[in-house]
Amino acid sequence: MHCLSHRTERRRFHSHPRLRLALRVAGALATWALILSGGWTSRLVAQETAAVLVATPPVVDTIIIVRSNVFTAEEVESSGFFRLMNSIHVTTKEWLIRDYLEFEVGQPYDAAEVDETERKLRAKHLFRALSIDSVRLEDGRLAVRIESQDGWSLKPKFALSIASSGDWTGALGINEINLLGTGNQVYLAYVKEIDRDGLNTTVDFDRLLGSQIDFQLNYASMSDGNNGNWITGVPFRNSGSTQSLEWDGLSANQDVFRYRNELDPDGTVLDTTIYRRDALINNLTGALATRHSPDDYLRFGAVAGVRTAARICGQFRGGDNSHRPDVQLRRRPGQRGCQSNGARVRHRLRIPASYHTGDQLQGTGALASQGEAAGPPEEESTPAAD
Repeated sequence: MHCLSHRTERRRFHSHPRLRLALRVAGALATWALILSGGWTSRLVAQETAAVLVATPPVVDTIIIVRSNVFTAEEVESSGFFRLMNSIHVTTKEWLIRDYLEFEVGQPYDAAEVDETERKLRAKHLFRALSIDSVRLEDGRLAVRIESQDGWSLKPKFALSIASSGDWTGALGINEINLLGTGNQVYLAYVKEIDRDGLNTTVDFDRLLGSQIDFQLNYASMSDGNNGNWITGVPFRNSGSTQSLEWDGLSANQDVFRYRNELDPDGTVLDTTIYRRDALINNLTGALATRHSPDDYLRFGAVAGVRTAARICGQFRGGDNSHRPDVQLRRRPGQRGCQSNGARVRHRLRIPASYHTGDQLQGTGALASQGEAAGPPEEESTPAAD
């Protein structure tokens, strides 16, 4: 009875309308008191502020570039030789460094873009030291600070080799990889080989005259003829590039040596054979990136080429060191001789594709490279039999 009467009284208490209203009012007042005291509000504001800070990266307000010559002030004071070398060297231009930046003022700070910028600058091999860091200015603004110290860029080229027969080969020249602080390369050397000698020249210009066009040329003027190859255009500079268009080619008019020591069917000793090569090759490569990001990309392209080549065969015989292009190469049983005159014209069209995911690079041809221009296809040192 005691328990029954207790439950009955509790039901009467909660069913009374005035009591229910009083309980609701008291609960509402308690809630507002807690909110006004700042307990819940401060927690909610703090959580929302932290979420916003995490989701929104800071914005780059300014870019600071500090450039230094090859030797520091302390090194220059300690040696007059270092002072002379600093006066000869031209410090890398600020615009060159800015051309390689993957980020801009006003954009959110992205560590991947900063790393890509540093990678590209280091790949130029112009700097003795290089660092890129984010710093906070006194007023709280975010700045990216780039500090570079040039490396010595003018280097001599010297090579010498003497055979047991007394013949010597070698090279003597200079190589400047940071011409007047522009990051361009010029190479000039005298080259002496066993069968020829002459001058070898290389020029490599990135962003020619402030444009997006790269230009590379290798040319050799030798005693037995000339040859050169080139590539120019706008390459894929990084994984974020959207398109590429390049023209490469090769021109040659020189001797190609085939060294051998064997017997002809009639017993004649066949010595070194000379092929006189006259060739002109042109390729045009274009590609588009249907997907491009710092993590991966997908590219499709096409390569169209025209090739014109003519070869004349000659032969050295038994110590005869005169070039005789009128003498045809003797044929082995079942082997055809080489072409003596005329030209062959070939056309080709390739449609390669390349893709890159994460740290793995896959694909075909020049389209798979990131920011590096692919040179013209390698040519055989000796012609294949027809």
